[in-house]
Amino acid sequence: MYVSQMIRSKRALIWLITAAGLIILAASLFFIRKGYEKKLYDQRAYLSWSDRDAQAGQISVFYPYDARMDSFAQKDLEYRVKTELIKESAIDEDGCPFFTCSSASGKVVLEHNGKSFEANAIGTEGDFFRFHPVKIVSGGTYSDDMLTPDRIMIDEDLAWQLFGAYEVSGQLISIGGVTHTIAGVFAIDRNGAIDKRAGIPDNLVFLSLYSLCQLGEVDGADGPSDNGTDAAAVGTAKLYGISTWEIVMPDPVKNFALNIIKEAVGEKSSAQIVYNSKRYEPEYLGKNTGFILTGGMQTRPYAYPYWENIALGWANIFTIMWYVQIISTVIAIIILSVFAMILWKHRSWTFSGLWNRLMDKKYEMESRMRNTQKKWKYF
Repeated sequence: MYVSQMIRSKRALIWLITAAGLIILAASLFFIRKGYEKKLYDQRAYLSWSDRDAQAGQISVFYPYDARMDSFAQKDLEYRVKTELIKESAIDEDGCPFFTCSSASGKVVLEHNGKSFEANAIGTEGDFFRFHPVKIVSGGTYSDDMLTPDRIMIDEDLAWQLFGAYEVSGQLISIGGVTHTIAGVFAIDRNGAIDKRAGIPDNLVFLSLYSLCQLGEVDGADGPSDNGTDAAAVGTAKLYGISTWEIVMPDPVKNFALNIIKEAVGEKSSAQIVYNSKRYEPEYLGKNTGFILTGGMQTRPYAYPYWENIALGWANIFTIMWYVQIISTVIAIIILSVFAMILWKHRSWTFSGLWNRLMDKKYEMESRMRNTQKKWKYF
């Protein structure tokens, strides 16, 4: 009697609706967060891992202005990673179960038919476009497998300014007196508030890290004093000013890849290590709370690439969503627990009574079955 009265109560109905609404809110936030995560392609290169039966992890290493990496340090880092993997029996000595890329930002001067433009540049090496796919307007990307590093991709604004068209793949352009072939034209979305504040450069080009180091100006680093513009030397210059190094590698158990990279980078390094493939999991979203509260304070001057700024912006949003999801779930559980306690306190039944009723039902069923069997024997 009390239970039926309670259910018909307007106050109780409001509380039940509130609990249901909070559960729906928590579930919605979960699916919305997972949906937006899938759109952050720069954070999901580990999904392209060739061995579908193995777990893979993606990690980024960011270097501050005063401790940028050069080509020798990069090769040493990759050697130490491979050595650690062999030591952990993750690969044999001939194996190479990881792919990497490195990049640096800077500026280059583009020249074509007497026109000259200073462009923002990102110098790349390795499988850069496997980590950072771009929207292709025409043509395609370039890779280290090409015979010459003298390839370049330009954004659609530069294509229009230089050529008055977007279909310009195969056209030639000069950088520091060295001819480069345009591999393709790309576009980067700048629609959302996070994209607009992420520092995506205007008039942006992608080119080989060799070309940027030898023919352009690298941000936050002093280049070699013997930089030249000899076309034959492009591709042999020393790499320097590398601000970002990224890797996808085996990650069979929790924190395996992260610990390998920490060991390879070294405890005394000022580099920042980001566990991309895990950064949006609840454990890491919880750790992001301090970053939000401090406004993303840094003790050393880092210049994150635009894709990392976008990832950080979404990490902050996901952290807030995750907290709202947790709080909503907890409040809903409390409301439903209170109702359950009230119903339990005013219950009109006992366990012994329920047991007796079940036994009676069992006895009735057994009696019916015996009667049925007798009738079949008679016929």
